[in-house]
Amino acid sequence: MAYTDIDVKPARDNVKYVEFALDCLPEDVFNEKTFSSMHINFLRELKLGDTIQLFTGTAEDGTFYVEGMKPDRTQIFQSRAEMGIRRI
Repeated sequence: MAYTDIDVKPARDNVKYVEFALDCLPEDVFNEKTFSSMHINFLRELKLGDTIQLFTGTAEDGTFYVEGMKPDRTQIFQSRAEMGIRRI
């Protein structure tokens, strides 16, 4: 975690968790689909110098899941992005 990622607490700015989740999605998602909803469950704060590992998964219905954990497996956040078909 870098200094520019923290807010005034100093803890990770919550917007960064959304960016982590979006960065894990496959590129074709942004070209072929639209977001119908995105949910983030903030479980714990990250502090300056903390490391996070990101784990991803996709359900049969196309819902994307991203979970952030510290190396000791402490859960930091969970996210779910539900997608729809892009209509032009």
